[in-house]
Amino acid sequence: MWDFDKLPQNKLQEIQNALKVVEIKGDYKRYTEIPMSKRLEVAEKVYALLQKDDDFWLQFYRVKGYHYAVEKDQTKADGARKKALDLVTRMLNEKDQATPKKELWLISGAMKHFLGDDKGGLDDLNTALKTKYEDKQLDKGKNENGEANLSALIKEYIEKVQSPHPPRLMQDQ
Repeated sequence: MWDFDKLPQNKLQEIQNALKVVEIKGDYKRYTEIPMSKRLEVAEKVYALLQKDDDFWLQFYRVKGYHYAVEKDQTKADGARKKALDLVTRMLNEKDQATPKKELWLISGAMKHFLGDDKGGLDDLNTALKTKYEDKQLDKGKNENGEANLSALIKEYIEKVQSPHPPRLMQDQ
């Protein structure tokens, strides 16, 4: 929310130019009335100029997909999730990836599930379950906690995907 409080001065003109073409239609009296997906579309233009890293974009597209789905725009939700899936697939193939592989496999499984590929999603979730959580910036105890917490989450996710009516939105759970 405060990402844009201190923009780099050398990017300011470029950002202003990018935002000149932004048009939000609707009779909104307050910023919070603007649909989140529209706000994210505008933010994406600015973030693109700020050269964010893959971890940022992975989270951004997942959030964007969620909000499009909540607003019942499945085509755009799928588009954002496909971008996240492409990104996580690339990250999984990078040799020196800083993001723990267990997290990446979980994200890949989730994106496949939301895109309707439950078999591929379950394959990735099972791979995540077998992958040890390891973050080189954390000590042994925090890595063990990360392993336990993510494994519990993955098991719960697998259970829900295998249920007769797997949830596709957060409110379905």
